[in-house]
Amino acid sequence: MPKPVSGSLLSIHLVCDPSHRLPAAPKPRSRARRVAPETLHGMSLCRYASEEIQEVELQLGEFGGFEPGAPSVLFATSANRMAEMPIRAGRVCWTRLRLSDGPYARFVETVSGLAGDAGRLTRRNNEC
Repeated sequence: MPKPVSGSLLSIHLVCDPSHRLPAAPKPRSRARRVAPETLHGMSLCRYASEEIQEVELQLGEFGGFEPGAPSVLFATSANRMAEMPIRAGRVCWTRLRLSDGPYARFVETVSGLAGDAGRLTRRNNEC
C-alpha cells in the first residue's frame, strides 16, 4: 500500500483504473468502512458509487480522462447511503496518476463537505 496515502490524516484514497480496486486508503477512511480492507482486495468498488460518481465516470472518456496527463476532475456527489462503504455528500477531486509499478490510478480527495451542484463536472488542468 502506498505509504503517503495509507499514512495520511486527510480524506483521500486511491482507486485503480480501470478495475476500480482500492489499493490504498488512510486509517481514518478504513475506520469509516464496515468492510475489512482484505475483503476488498481485488474487488471493484463500483457497487458503492453514488449516482454522481457513476455519471462522472461515464463522462471521463469524453475529455480524455483515461489518458496520461488527463486533467483533474472536480465534482459534487451526494451520499451513497451504504453503511458498509459510506460516501458522504461533498466535493470530490479525481487526479489520474501512474503508480510506480506501472498501472494508472485515481487519487481521490474530498475537498469539502458541501454537496452543492451534485454531479456538475469541472475539469482542471493539473490539480484541484
